[in-house]
Amino acid sequence: MTFIQTLGAGPDLVLVPGCPQPPSDLLPLAEGLASSFRVNLVHLPGWGEAQDIGDSTDFSGVARDIAELLGDLSAAHWVGCSFGVYRAVYAFSQGLGPPPLSLIGLGPAVLFDDEQRAAFHGAASVTRAGAAVGPILAGRFLSPAWAASHPSDLDAVSRFVEGVRVERVAADLEAIATCPDVRGSIGAIRVPMYFRVGEADAATPPPYVKELAALAANATVDVVPGAGHLLGREDLPGTIAAIRRFISR
Repeated sequence: MTFIQTLGAGPDLVLVPGCPQPPSDLLPLAEGLASSFRVNLVHLPGWGEAQDIGDSTDFSGVARDIAELLGDLSAAHWVGCSFGVYRAVYAFSQGLGPPPLSLIGLGPAVLFDDEQRAAFHGAASVTRAGAAVGPILAGRFLSPAWAASHPSDLDAVSRFVEGVRVERVAADLEAIATCPDVRGSIGAIRVPMYFRVGEADAATPPPYVKELAALAANATVDVVPGAGHLLGREDLPGTIAAIRRFISR
């Protein structure tokens, strides 16, 4: 079951992690935004405070679960990190919950071609086989310069999946590999969108994010010089300020 952690007071903002990303990794971002918003930080099944749901890859069921938990929100701004943006787009395209006031993506991962889906299938397989996926994540999620100068972050990202069942991590990766294509739904979500991506993001490079923005009816893109995928680590003050600016418009 999904769990919602609430911080702060004010207009509602929903914060959805990526995969694999523990909700604790987003706490500094949530706490920074909580001075202006009531932040609803999503803990996905098996992560953080959320109960596990066995070995299911039921992506649609998780989306419905999130919508039900947030059902009392009349409207909210949504901030997704990486695959968290896909989760939001999918929910809106299925009419799960009220339309968002805006959609903000940090290193948004929404479009997947056959090669990328095969890579996630492969990642699920090596995870089940017992491979140490933490160092792989650190190499994909942090820019080389940041990893070299911030060894504590390198260690923290390398431990992202500690305490999470191996099959839960593999099932989440399989869910990405098999998720429905929402390319045709992005333009129908006619709310302001803001995508922020690191210049050195290896997981969702700037050209990928600009391709996504081109499909939207009303989207802007900012590229953060030198930063990697985890903007909540490499660009925390700038990202908090950018989210506030965008929503205040």
